[in-house]
Amino acid sequence: MPETIFGLQPLAVLWIGVLAAFFVGMIIFSFRKNRSVHMEKKTFLMSHPNASKIYEMTKGVVTFESVEIHAIDGQSPIALWETGKNGVWIAPGEHVITVSFSRTRQGVVYDSIKSTGTVEKAVNIESNTEYELVFDSQEGAFALNEVGKLAEKHV
Repeated sequence: MPETIFGLQPLAVLWIGVLAAFFVGMIIFSFRKNRSVHMEKKTFLMSHPNASKIYEMTKGVVTFESVEIHAIDGQSPIALWETGKNGVWIAPGEHVITVSFSRTRQGVVYDSIKSTGTVEKAVNIESNTEYELVFDSQEGAFALNEVGKLAEKHV
């Protein structure tokens, strides 16, 4: 058995092989997951061509505030990613969304200042409309604000 392979110890070559296999596996997994998420979105938009968007509130630099939508009518939402905005796709009509709000402050250890936990909120969604889901710290309540109308169908 050779003492070196390409000038490297056999154990080092083994570790390089293991790491290479791991990274190739992660790339394959990422492509498959991305394709399944894309197909899920495409299927949803084909069955709901007049779907609306709800953007989740995120703001802050030193103190970071965010609203997250966990579920729509008990089901996982269809994620929406746009430059600088995250949100979900939603069909028109009456829905119950499960949301949460959190505010964190940067420091040596991230310190959670406030969190609502998950809360259910009933919403009425119109066709082809953009909304922003925000949390009013003064009132301690979530609000769904209409941002505008979508100009075209999504499919």
